[in-house]
Amino acid sequence: MWRTPALLLTELSWLLIVIGTTLIASSLWYLLSKGSVMLIKKYSQVLSDWVKG
Repeated sequence: MWRTPALLLTELSWLLIVIGTTLIASSLWYLLSKGSVMLIKKYSQVLSDWVKG
């Protein structure tokens, strides 16, 4: 009853924690890459407009 919290977690709980963390990290990576592509497109559009005058 008085075990540490790490011992109370089963292997399934650790697996679910790892899967959840991986899903969160991959979704954040997706949003970051999507935002980077958007910024690159905006930057190239600004440069193109600037060169055209």
